[in-house]
Amino acid sequence: TEYSYGIRLRYSNYNNIYDNIVNNNEDGIRLEYNSDYNNISGNTVSDNEDGIRLDYNSNYNNISGNTVSDNENHGIYLYNGNNNIIWDNQFIDNGYNHSANAYEDFYSNDNNWNEKNYETFRTILKSLKKKFELNFLRYEELL
Repeated sequence: TEYSYGIRLRYSNYNNIYDNIVNNNEDGIRLEYNSDYNNISGNTVSDNEDGIRLDYNSNYNNISGNTVSDNENHGIYLYNGNNNIIWDNQFIDNGYNHSANAYEDFYSNDNNWNEKNYETFRTILKSLKKKFELNFLRYEELL
């Protein structure tokens, strides 16, 4: 079967992805292969396998003000990305047993977590051991 995306950028810079409703895809919003300096904001991303995914050197992106909920695997999945700013998002009940709001090599700030998911996020941050130290993190007390 062919992989499905709600919105997908490859080798694409300085785009605005905003005010979309993205659901029922394998990846809701996906940036890959050096997709840099993009703005992802004000989107509702739900019922996908991964909500928002940044892959393969997607750097300097701004991900803010999104509502990401009920995605099967992860709310947000970052792989090999640096200097991304992720803030003021709501990640709600993503992943198996509602415990995978964020995944792999990811630092974040000012996310609005419901109490249950806030603790999950804190655990994920502690386990990362600053693999990608260039990602922006405002609330260092979480580490």
